[in-house]
Amino acid sequence: MTPRKLHAQPIYLESEKADLLGQLSAEAHRSKADLLREAVDDLLTKHGKANISGWYSDIVMALKAGLVIADRYSRSSKERVWLGKCGEFRNMANNVLASLGRK
Repeated sequence: MTPRKLHAQPIYLESEKADLLGQLSAEAHRSKADLLREAVDDLLTKHGKANISGWYSDIVMALKAGLVIADRYSRSSKERVWLGKCGEFRNMANNVLASLGRK
C-alpha cells in the first residue's frame, strides 16, 4: 500500500465524548486517530463526498450481486425456506446499502 500523506485536523470534543472515545480506543486496540479517520470516512461516504475503494467497494458490489441472485432464485423457487432466506437477505442487503448511501 502506498503511504498516504496525512494532514493534522485538531478537533474539540465534549469531555464525555472524549472519555468514550478513549474507552473505545482501548477496547478496540486502535488509536483514537484511527477511529476518527474511520468516522470521517463514514461521514464523507454518507454524504456522497468520498470515492469508495478497496474492501468497502467490494462489500457494496457483493451485496448488489447477491440481490440480483436472490431475486432470480426467489422467482423460480417454490421452497418456502429458500424464499424466506432470499427475503431475509434482500432486507439485510438493502438496509446495509441504504445505510452506506449506496442503494
